[in-house]
Amino acid sequence: MTGVKRPNFPFGECRAIDPYMANENSPVNKAAFRQQDSMRNEMKGKRGLPRLLNATRYSFSGYLTAWRDEEAFRQIAILSAVGIPSAFVFGADWGERILLALPCVLCVLVELLNSASENVVDRVSTEWHPLSKK
Repeated sequence: MTGVKRPNFPFGECRAIDPYMANENSPVNKAAFRQQDSMRNEMKGKRGLPRLLNATRYSFSGYLTAWRDEEAFRQIAILSAVGIPSAFVFGADWGERILLALPCVLCVLVELLNSASENVVDRVSTEWHPLSKK
């Protein structure tokens, strides 16, 4: 392609498929396709119902692990089990019910994210560090 200015890559040549090459079937582009295919995670290949079943099983396993290992998650889950039905009892209309139940759901989600980040930090290193706050 003439007249097209190629971008400057600050960290060397881009390893992705080169959109500025005139021939899409060039050996450089074919090699880039092969490299991208070899870097694919084989566990990500499932689609459809098997993918949905695996995701459901992994999510349920995560909830059970959080319930078993995290005291704060158990406390928030029990309070949410009381708070969400109470929101539907005491809310005058759907808007109020949702606004009363939403903090309970958000607290559970934030606690799950907090537990996940704590587990990642603990997996990297179990020693105390001021940036880890443990």
